Amino acid sequence: MSKFTDCKGQFLAVKFRSDKKPAARFKGHRLAKVVSGVFRAGIQFANLGSVIDGIENGERGEVQGLAWGEWIDYPYVIAHKGAEYYRLYPVPGGRITVEYSVDEKIVSREVFAGYLTPSDAAERDIPPCITVKAENCVFP
Repeated sequence: MSKFTDCKGQFLAVKFRSDKKPAARFKGHRLAKVVSGVFRAGIQFANLGSVIDGIENGERGEVQGLAWGEWIDYPYVIAHKGAEYYRLYPVPGGRITVEYSVDEKIVSREVFAGYLTPSDAAERDIPPCITVKAENCVFP
């Protein structure tokens, strides 16, 4: 945790795994997504250029407080339901790689998506800020 909280807006290589819930018809399969990339930590969401521009352009509202959880080490760590989460900021234009697996076997994004509900399978843009469960993070 100190490697993360000592980072004051610097770049940090992070790898994290998230287990995904399969659609009901694929119950019993283990789905996982492993993300690797360079992120920033220790910055404030409200100070991101994209957020400031979005507010000025009317594309988004003012920055609100956390939708869930509470800060235990602002702006790094959020606590929620007995778990800790890190706030990470993808580097614009930075490379993020994603590896998908079904039952511990590496598969393509398309195969992986076939095991999910349609709403979970939808591709999404990378948000300006992500929150990752601390126990899922590895700092290479």
